[in-house]
Amino acid sequence: RDRLIDWDDVAMKFKRGYISFSHGKKIFLYVNVQKDNLKLHMVKNDFSLQDPNTPFKFVKLKTRTIYSFRLKDESDIDSCLMSIKEKYESVKN
Repeated sequence: RDRLIDWDDVAMKFKRGYISFSHGKKIFLYVNVQKDNLKLHMVKNDFSLQDPNTPFKFVKLKTRTIYSFRLKDESDIDSCLMSIKEKYESVKN
C-alpha cells in the first residue's frame, strides 16, 4: 500500500469487499483482502503486460478480461509491483 501511494496522484478507495487504487478517475488495481492472501486484479482494456515473468495470469470473465494474482508470500511483492507499475503507467498517459 505505501509503495503504491508514493506514486504520483494515486488515490486509494475502500469499498465493501475490495480496495481500489486509481490515478485520476482511472482505476488500475483492485485488491480483495482474504483470510490468508490478497487477490490482485487489473482490468485488461487496451493494455497488455509486457513482462514475460509477470506473476499475473490472464483470466477471461463473462463481462471483461483481467489480469489476476493471488499474493501469498511477501517475496512476490517486487515482481507484482513491476507489473502494477506497468499498468499504472498505461493509465497515467
